[in-house]
Amino acid sequence: MSNVLEFLKKSWVLIVIGLGAFLVSCSSDSVSRDSSGNLISAGYIDLNQIRVGDCMDEPPVTNPDETVIVYDFWATPCSEEHSLEVYYIYDLSNIYRSYPGQNIIDEEGSEVCYTNFFDFVGTTYEESIYEINFYFPYAENWIEGNTKIICLLYDPSKKASIGSKRNSRR
Repeated sequence: MSNVLEFLKKSWVLIVIGLGAFLVSCSSDSVSRDSSGNLISAGYIDLNQIRVGDCMDEPPVTNPDETVIVYDFWATPCSEEHSLEVYYIYDLSNIYRSYPGQNIIDEEGSEVCYTNFFDFVGTTYEESIYEINFYFPYAENWIEGNTKIICLLYDPSKKASIGSKRNSRR
């Protein structure tokens, strides 16, 4: 009987530690949104939770020649310093049932991000001071349900900026 009690005591300690770690991980680095859907706190955001208008920072790159699969971004309210802003999201799963391959994704991403730039910024890409980049899913991401091209814009003259670029006409 004492062995069972000892086991339960040890198990209880592990459950409490595990629950505490889970609660800390869920609360300390997750973003919050207001009733309009705007970010009101900074934190990590899953790729499937990203919305048009979200501001974020580039994931850290230790080796620029190495492919890094991204699962989340550090998102922040646009009123705080950030390096990227989401201006369009295109879900490839509406067209492709399975991973279409990197060449098709590159073509689709370039086209949809270029085409939808004007609607967000209010000027053409050629007349804008901003540059385009986009997140695209790899086969590994696709299997996990991340099937979206996320169009991002940034100011190449600055490492970080404050404020949204929506309708900036710049």
